[in-house]
Amino acid sequence: MKEARCGSKMLQTVLGFSQKTQRMSQIFRYPESVPKEKAVSSLSKSFKLMLNQGFIKPLCPGVLYFKPLTMRSLEKLSNLADAMMSRINAQKMLFPTLIQDSVLK
Repeated sequence: MKEARCGSKMLQTVLGFSQKTQRMSQIFRYPESVPKEKAVSSLSKSFKLMLNQGFIKPLCPGVLYFKPLTMRSLEKLSNLADAMMSRINAQKMLFPTLIQDSVLK
């Protein structure tokens, strides 16, 4: 009888964990479809996928905002790049969006 309760408790723990994981993966991620009349054929496949799956949302033409799950992924990618750069003693630079080409030469 004790083993049955233990197994049941373990199952509840596992099910509870999977439900929490599902909730975390769905946080602020609302899939949105692009109306066919607004769909532009020049958009890349990856952009369409991120838009349709709800990872990014357009604010106005040319401006997007990232949803929390996307920000988390970008932070992880940035941390990975920082770790790799520190291994080779490289330094990070932050440029404004628009700069003169002479700065890069």
